[in-house]
Amino acid sequence: MEDAVGFPLNCGTINTPGEYSFDKNGIGTSDFFLESTQIVRTIVAGSETSRTTQDLNLIDTTSATTITDFSISPNWNLTPEQIYDLEYTSLNSGVILAPGDNSVASGVSSGSTAIKAFKSDDEEVFKTIDLTVASGAGSSFTSLDSYVNGSLSKEVSDEVDTRAQAVTNPSSQTPLFSSVNHGTSSYTRNTSIWTTNVDLTCISPWNSNAGQNKAGTLITSKHIVFAAHYQYPIGTTVRFVSSSNVVYDRTLTAKASITKQGYPTDITIGKLSSDVGSGVSFAKVLDTTNIATRFPNLGDDTDDEEYPVPCIYLRQDNNIYCADQQSNLQDQLVFDGTRQAFYGIRTPVDPDRLALYSGVRSGDSGGPCFLIINNEAVLLGCWYFPTSGPHLAWYTTEINNIIQNTFGDTGYSVSTYDISSYNSY
Repeated sequence: MEDAVGFPLNCGTINTPGEYSFDKNGIGTSDFFLESTQIVRTIVAGSETSRTTQDLNLIDTTSATTITDFSISPNWNLTPEQIYDLEYTSLNSGVILAPGDNSVASGVSSGSTAIKAFKSDDEEVFKTIDLTVASGAGSSFTSLDSYVNGSLSKEVSDEVDTRAQAVTNPSSQTPLFSSVNHGTSSYTRNTSIWTTNVDLTCISPWNSNAGQNKAGTLITSKHIVFAAHYQYPIGTTVRFVSSSNVVYDRTLTAKASITKQGYPTDITIGKLSSDVGSGVSFAKVLDTTNIATRFPNLGDDTDDEEYPVPCIYLRQDNNIYCADQQSNLQDQLVFDGTRQAFYGIRTPVDPDRLALYSGVRSGDSGGPCFLIINNEAVLLGCWYFPTSGPHLAWYTTEINNIIQNTFGDTGYSVSTYDISSYNSY
């Protein structure tokens, strides 16, 4: 074998004969991050007392022996074609790590767990997440038994859980379509999708600017919402597919982003060239006048006690997944330059929900996230961060102002979902 001469390297060349070592491309450290959800596992049962507070049926446990577990999940900032198999390894012998993509770490001492992503046999990149795992005798803790009948939390949870429990093959039951050809505008809706009987025709599966990325969602028959930081230009063709697989292409003719009290948001409203045809529905949003009293215990990622409800969401692969929605939706807007109204998700703990979970990644921005209420997909918002996005319910006034005043479409407005029939707390 002859020495390599004139070999391109970083826009230059090697011109001196000799031996050289090269590192092949590996996975970058910014290509994924780790999430962990804490789970308290009971080893020896203690005394249990049931109680009800607001929409929660709780169980208080005392004198139990427990171990702290963690469900660990990777979130990828890559396209689906670039996702790699991961191997989980514990760096502490006191932490036992179960195999699988959503591993559970269990143990009796503090420790950290590293995740390894292999692109080949000799290339690996590590991400590390610190977990404090511990056993405890005489532990006391509170757990959720169920939501109270008549509560919105029970309705939202049952809508997802009943469907999730019936799933037998997530890979074939999460796609919106069983067959897709964007080039010929041919789509067949997936009759086996796990969100059966939920109308998701408000979701645009394709646009001429970014394909399956930069998703848009109908909020009237003529207006869409998408991410301000990841938007497409005027003149883009935006596609919708009816419940009977009829394709409607519309052109984006105008767009405007929302500000609130002088602060920008990540919400852009778009106007289409004409109404989308029959068989395609638009999404409603929650009514803010009822959120505070209907969802009193969702919590957020700063709360010690959280009782999230499940949501469904779109990713760039045009699949529908499930996560736990934990935003404290009753918070009023506080615009100090750092805080806005957001919904947020976390990795599910429930195994049926977890089987339908896949982390949001780069390219998913603008994709919709919904609650299911009475078989209807009610729009929370569109992805801004991998775990959150602006909560549209708090911006209906601004949305309607753009539609009616900026665009001049006085006969249109965003619709809200009436949740006043559910228990108030």
